[in-house]
Amino acid sequence: MIELHMASAHFPIALLLTQAFFDWVGRFWKKPELRTASYWTHLAGVASATVTIAFGSLGNPFFEDIGFLGNPWRDYGHTMAQKAVQHSWTGICGFLLFASLAVWRVKRKDDFSKSELTIYMLLTVLGMVLVGLTGYLGSHVME
Repeated sequence: MIELHMASAHFPIALLLTQAFFDWVGRFWKKPELRTASYWTHLAGVASATVTIAFGSLGNPFFEDIGFLGNPWRDYGHTMAQKAVQHSWTGICGFLLFASLAVWRVKRKDDFSKSELTIYMLLTVLGMVLVGLTGYLGSHVME
């Protein structure tokens, strides 16, 4: 299963980062078709991230050492296990943020007030940072 996780991980990363790009460009240039593309890319990114997280959790090679997901505040005394726990929780936090933004976006029908849009965009940047950090940590688990 971990091989499926590694193979599928790039798809939600690409979708969620592309969603942010389409959203920013669509809002800046007032192109509703780009915002529509962003909306659907966002939903597809969250759906594919769900599958990727499931593959990673079910195929976790450190399951015997850390359990299902591990405790990010516990020292496992094993560098790779510690990195896997950090990678898992960073990914889950990024997923929860993007999933929450998707729910908000659906409920508001992608129509935000100025203050809501500012919060939405700032949280999207935070989500992008979490996605990037998750990928970085995941690429260094086996070192």
